[in-house]
Amino acid sequence: MRYERLRREQRDGKGRTGLFGLRRTHLTRLAGATAMLLVLAACGGGDEDAADPVDEAADASESVEPEGAEPEGEESAEFPNVVDGVLQPLPDGFPSEAITLWQPFEPGSDDDVYNQFVAQVGAKYSPVEILTDTQQMGPATSYELSDYLLGRPGAEDGYHIHALSWFGVGTRLFTQEAMSDIPAQEMFDKLVPINVMTFAPYSFLAPIDGEFETIEDAEEYMAENPGDMVISSSSPGGGIHSSTLVWARQAGDFEFTYVPTDSPAEARQVLLGGGSDMATSRTEPGLDEQFKFLMVTGDTRLEVYPDVPAAGEFGYNIPSGTDRGYSAIPGVPQEHIDWLAEWLRLVNEDPEFLERYADLDLTYRGPEEVQEQRSVITEEFVPVLEEEGIVVRDDLPEG
Repeated sequence: MRYERLRREQRDGKGRTGLFGLRRTHLTRLAGATAMLLVLAACGGGDEDAADPVDEAADASESVEPEGAEPEGEESAEFPNVVDGVLQPLPDGFPSEAITLWQPFEPGSDDDVYNQFVAQVGAKYSPVEILTDTQQMGPATSYELSDYLLGRPGAEDGYHIHALSWFGVGTRLFTQEAMSDIPAQEMFDKLVPINVMTFAPYSFLAPIDGEFETIEDAEEYMAENPGDMVISSSSPGGGIHSSTLVWARQAGDFEFTYVPTDSPAEARQVLLGGGSDMATSRTEPGLDEQFKFLMVTGDTRLEVYPDVPAAGEFGYNIPSGTDRGYSAIPGVPQEHIDWLAEWLRLVNEDPEFLERYADLDLTYRGPEEVQEQRSVITEEFVPVLEEEGIVVRDDLPEG
């Protein structure tokens, strides 16, 4: 490397510099050329075929290398540098040891299975070993896991990252009593975005033989009959219920009657039994056999349901759903975050990964896009939840 070459030159007495950054060897040549010029001038000139000492001095000056310039043939590889399918380490050597992917739920959970699959596929594209581990946490889940990882060697360099749902942890920051005693900004800063890899939007469902054919039909009914629309959804303040409230607000400050349930499956059962006019739920394969899809959250239609419009098509900003991505802890250098994001992007584009999660929105979102999503939660979701009396804190993060 250039740094090592310069150190070797300095040790051997080469490459030392004098005035204006010129190497001493060059200064010596210039001094010699000047002396010869003076001698020739004193002697009245010399052989016409002799080398011109001025030209020699000029040649010497032209060969000067400014300090800090990259020597020819030693240009550093641009990032990302992928060789034979493997993302190469950065100039500072990262990564030079195993990277561990953590998750905060019980072994064998969906998050654990997901984490292990990412590690399995990610090993193809990594120059180092990829490991997985589990550390079960309490209600604060990912925030607690971030604190736990802070004390592990290598975590502040990016060797320990953890899986999470950015939307889930984002809303829980404002609705969970367990986190209300810690300032929102302090909690917000515990998580450093790397990416979102998969996204399962929430669905707005109607009976398959019901009167609503489109989401506009439902909105028209709500406009004409304030409060009469009955919508079954999961627990108050959860992601699905929050998304329902935000949609009603953005669509026209509509009021509706909310039927709380313990799970998305129960919310759908209420709809099937005639206890509601609509239901909001997780999006799962096969739902179109029992229900009519009116809309899904997010900005992108799902390949599995290509005829179902996304909320973004109507101008709604509802980036909510069951997303999965990764976070680093505070203090990890940005270039290491970028390396991890690029490595996980390669995983996201892997045929094996694409096949396994074909039913989901696989639009890759990097650090900046995830940070924007976090801002939407603060700006769009929290005010609505606050009006419903669900928010348990008074302060908001600035990020």
